[in-house]
Amino acid sequence: MFIMRPAVGLYDRGGLVTIENSEKGTVEAAVRKGELNFLRFSMLLNQGFSGQAAEQSREYAYAKAFLNKFPGLFMECRSERERAMLSAVRSDLEVFRNLFLTGRPFGRIEQTVRDFAENGSGFRIWFAADPERFPQLRTMLGKIPYLQVDTKKTAGSYDAVILESSETVRRDDARAASERVLFMDLTGSRIEVGPLILTDRFRMPDSLEQAADLPQESPGEAALLYFFIRRILFAVLYGLEEDLSEDVGLPLRSRLLIDRVSLEGRAEPVVTRPLEVQSPVLHRTAGF
Repeated sequence: MFIMRPAVGLYDRGGLVTIENSEKGTVEAAVRKGELNFLRFSMLLNQGFSGQAAEQSREYAYAKAFLNKFPGLFMECRSERERAMLSAVRSDLEVFRNLFLTGRPFGRIEQTVRDFAENGSGFRIWFAADPERFPQLRTMLGKIPYLQVDTKKTAGSYDAVILESSETVRRDDARAASERVLFMDLTGSRIEVGPLILTDRFRMPDSLEQAADLPQESPGEAALLYFFIRRILFAVLYGLEEDLSEDVGLPLRSRLLIDRVSLEGRAEPVVTRPLEVQSPVLHRTAGF
């Protein structure tokens, strides 16, 4: 199976379909769109295709022609897991693709995926939130190919921990388990995402008051939480924060609040206390 490298983007430019190298800022190839089905063509290049398939479609013929003429723009997947990880990464990259200050993140992402594929590993996530309240969110996160999600803490450190804002019992365990703790929650009136605490720099924020009857996620609420959490995890786990040319609203010192009825959203600053300073510091940098 072959798939385009993370640094390579596919675009519909009106009457032209272009393949562009985001790392170099160059257009590598272009063809007239004509009767080419761009959606079908993009699925082949973004999700992977076999160089020996018997398929006779116009889109597959173009995909194979690009592969033969520009082999350096593609990666050969040595396993289905590697293909799935690269496809997921390509999907997550699109929103950030044109915001990088340099081309370094693309090579770093590619090498990370290669290492995961070779070692049968992934970013370790401890889903420390109540799985009975968030079963759909837990399942969706578990299907992201480059994540390995545990609901019960095991030996070793984690790349990130996901925890309810109202949780008090597992806070010390979460801090000890990872340098990143992402808070989220669901109350009777709102959905919450953030803050993301870097535990080697900041103390845990104060717990929010826990309601007597905590609601369970609905399918739509699980999807909203998943959308934000996946984007946050992708950016921080692949270390993209320092490579972006603009603020993408990672909730490092804030939480995103979404009204469960109106779906109106706003960012709320969160009091964070640096480890080396005893007095609280209120950061007013907005979240999303």
